[in-house]
Amino acid sequence: MSQEDRADGAYVLREGRALSTIKSEVGGASAVVAVLHAGSVFSILSLVDGHPHSANVIAVEPTKCLFIPAKVFKELLPHPEFHGPILNWMAGMVRNGNQWIRHLL
Repeated sequence: MSQEDRADGAYVLREGRALSTIKSEVGGASAVVAVLHAGSVFSILSLVDGHPHSANVIAVEPTKCLFIPAKVFKELLPHPEFHGPILNWMAGMVRNGNQWIRHLL
């Protein structure tokens, strides 16, 4: 998955490991923002807000993913048993971002 591409669905990492990285707008440097492992979910943010991906995801070993097409994801989103965990995940992303900012200050 590449930063700035549009989401076609959500992914659940079933096996293996991957890195979530963000590339700098200036200078081309990259930073690892998360290590993804079995059970990790990615590409959700782009499905929720309609914007391109904000990060890259790169496999660092052989992986298997479950793919949830965008249409199916959007059909599931109104259901409390689905959107509850999504909201918790998004809250965790905001908290992680705040920790990064505190670390940089």
